[in-house]
Amino acid sequence: MNSLKVFLVRHGLSTYNTEGRYQGCSDESILTPKGLKAAYQTGLALKDYQFDVIYSSPLQRAQQTIREILRVFPNRDPAEIILDDRLKEVNMFSWEGLTYEYVKNNFPQAYQCWEKTPHLLSFSQDGKPFFTVLELYQQGESFWQDLVKKYSHQTILIIAHGGTNRALISAALGLSPDKYHTLQQSNCGISYLEFKQPGAVSLYEFNSTLHLGETLPKLKEGKQGVRYLFMNKESQSLRGNFKLENQDLPCQNILTNNKNIQDFLNQELLIKTENDYIYIIHAPTEDRKILQGILPLEKLCSEIY
Repeated sequence: MNSLKVFLVRHGLSTYNTEGRYQGCSDESILTPKGLKAAYQTGLALKDYQFDVIYSSPLQRAQQTIREILRVFPNRDPAEIILDDRLKEVNMFSWEGLTYEYVKNNFPQAYQCWEKTPHLLSFSQDGKPFFTVLELYQQGESFWQDLVKKYSHQTILIIAHGGTNRALISAALGLSPDKYHTLQQSNCGISYLEFKQPGAVSLYEFNSTLHLGETLPKLKEGKQGVRYLFMNKESQSLRGNFKLENQDLPCQNILTNNKNIQDFLNQELLIKTENDYIYIIHAPTEDRKILQGILPLEKLCSEIY
């Protein structure tokens, strides 16, 4: 069966990333030397794929990233890149350019809302509340709708932003905006999805940074959630023998299928840090309904080989 294959990449490390500043839709932040190097390494990791179409956020940190990637593809003309405003980062309005610490100290209530309930954070626009995360998800849904109408079996590369990619992946899999912070996106992390007709979406790879020399993506300071995600599948896919179907992951839970549920609940953690949990999970389909609600998405982790 033909499928639309999509590679999502976050831009490389930027100046605002290193300075701990909110970037949002501002275009002041550019890639650091480390970010440029990682972008080129990402190109090397993708060199065996033939991309029919390339999309990018119009912000310069994303365009710098795709230009470095295309150094590995000398026959590709940068003029072919399609710039789409819907791939811009989440709009942070007056916070853009401010440090995380400044916002935390000067806008404590709004900061806590952003950290704990990001979908409820709003800024004022023309005298009306603008729910910035909800708007980002709507942009993501609109982008996917147009993409699947236009393409059916091509291979597409998309360069965007951490928040944008989280919203795109969540919108594709049916995860709600209140889980915005639980899916991490590392600089130059690669995620891979397939859209099959009619309407089935599979996530085969999430936030891979192996090409950057990281066995696991680094945990963002102060955050918790899913850093790296593979689900076992018998058949081979383009990116390996892993698959996560959208119906396997309700927005609140990881549904897994150990034959012995008690063993699953009692198994030891593979990795445990203060805010981050990684479980070894084996999941038979028949146990998914029984296990609903046991593991919230914030503690979701999967098979690490």
